[in-house]
Amino acid sequence: HQPVGKQCSYGKGPEYQNENERLKTENRYLKQQIDILKKYREWERK
Repeated sequence: HQPVGKQCSYGKGPEYQNENERLKTENRYLKQQIDILKKYREWERK
């Protein structure tokens, strides 16, 4: 059980920002990987 003050500030602190940035970077990376795989599959089919 968390103290109320901590719960309130969650989602606004620097930890949240860092987590957000990390997830954005990860998403971008994964999308690139998917695009590469799609192109590879299309190229294989020809």
